[in-house]
Amino acid sequence: MTDEIECTLLGLALLMAQKVEFALYGIVAHISIKDKKFKNLTPETFLRGDLSNLKATLGQLKNYAGEKLLLSNNDLQDFVDKRNLIVHNYWRLTKANIKNGEELPDPEQFLRNFIDECQRWMNIFNGYVKMLMQRMENRTNEISFGEKERQEIEVYIDHVYKNMQNINVD
Repeated sequence: MTDEIECTLLGLALLMAQKVEFALYGIVAHISIKDKKFKNLTPETFLRGDLSNLKATLGQLKNYAGEKLLLSNNDLQDFVDKRNLIVHNYWRLTKANIKNGEELPDPEQFLRNFIDECQRWMNIFNGYVKMLMQRMENRTNEISFGEKERQEIEVYIDHVYKNMQNINVD
């Protein structure tokens, strides 16, 4: 892989990871929050964009929102682990040439797969939001979504069904 392709993929992977994190923050900001970490995170605070108010880590968001959104914590944890590898260890695993050290076998494919996974999470979150919009307005049969929105809802529902046995709903 050329440096140009690697930098392009790495940049896109980082932007997509931030997009997923932003989407998850947005959803958490709209959920009724009792957790101290998130009690001051309101939709207004989130949208205002004051970074000092956005201190929760992606891992904390995952732990809080995973079950509430009927998402698989295993899948979310896998996403967080891959994101952390890119942010904290990518260079070490691909360029550092550490004798007997761990290496990332195919960095290009790893980045491409991660970008696809980010898009999948965006579809899941968008589907959740669209479904929630219908339910909250009590207009399940009135609100008409386009093909893209219906596909996102389907992706969310498919994810929930595939992971029902792993989800603890108390």
